[in-house]
Amino acid sequence: PDPADRMFAALAAAAGAVLVTADRHLLAGRAGSPTVILTPGEFLRRWLGDINPASPATSPPGGV
Repeated sequence: PDPADRMFAALAAAAGAVLVTADRHLLAGRAGSPTVILTPGEFLRRWLGDINPASPATSPPGGV
């Protein structure tokens, strides 16, 4: 990331947080980052998948 973006990456890493951004510099470096860096769309899809009652992760065994 460029110098102005490093503080956001460092803050997310220190907090153990997911970094949600549309910044192309941060997104370009995410493959080598220990921090999970997502676009807003990726974050939303993951979040909605986690709270969706039909999601396999939240459905009870047997699909009842």
